[in-house]
Amino acid sequence: MNTKFTKGPWRAEYDKVFHGRFVVAQCNAGVSVGINEMILRRNANAALIASAPELYVALEQIAALYIDDRSSSMHKALCIANKALKKARGEA
Repeated sequence: MNTKFTKGPWRAEYDKVFHGRFVVAQCNAGVSVGINEMILRRNANAALIASAPELYVALEQIAALYIDDRSSSMHKALCIANKALKKARGEA
């Protein structure tokens, strides 16, 4: 995996995502909502971002599969996976 982003593992603590003791990301709720909903959304966003390195590796392995039948649902899913991987690498 030749990537430019900080490799995992990452962990979420409340609304922040850490790599070791360094903050990789701090999350926001994104919209005006009540305080309880805002806290839930920020924490959920942080958890999703923290899973990104593992999701990237899993998706990379899945996308490496070769499906010969271009009309299959699996082929279409692999095309979507490869597009998402390119976006994550900053190639899209």
